[in-house]
Amino acid sequence: MTRSRSSSGIYTTVAVAGVIACLYLAREILIPLAFAITLSLVLSPAVGWLQRLHIRRFLAVLWVMLVLITVAGGVGYVIFNQLVQVVNELPGYRENIDHKINSLRTSNTGSLGRAAQSVQELGKEIAAAQQSPPSPSTQEPARRSNIPASPLPVQVIEPPVSGMDYLRDLTRPFLQPLG
Repeated sequence: MTRSRSSSGIYTTVAVAGVIACLYLAREILIPLAFAITLSLVLSPAVGWLQRLHIRRFLAVLWVMLVLITVAGGVGYVIFNQLVQVVNELPGYRENIDHKINSLRTSNTGSLGRAAQSVQELGKEIAAAQQSPPSPSTQEPARRSNIPASPLPVQVIEPPVSGMDYLRDLTRPFLQPLG
């Protein structure tokens, strides 16, 4: 009897994992479908109201969609203009942020200043502990295997991003669900 319960639990776990995997793999189709169903449920009262005014269903749907697209375009236009305004005022924001950071650095009397001093002291202690010379027993295996005693610095250089690549990466999250 306990065997059937444990196998039932395994089957349930496998079934749940399978459903989650299917939903994950089908998200490119299911997300727009869910958006369309939600949109139709939200807009159906407006279409029904226009139909009660003796407007044909096709014209009512067309009218509601035109109003919706116009409103969405207007909201998008306002958001875009505000984004451009923020980008244009970014140097002023940067100066303000730099000023506030400098005011935090100079204030050593408050609790934040004391905490910063404690962190600096801990950093100095850790750096002093790391700079102490290693014992000869730890240096010998490195010498025998021709491995340098200290790690070599590595620098990852990414290729420069073109304007079109940047624009594509910026708009992809917004345009992908519309596709």
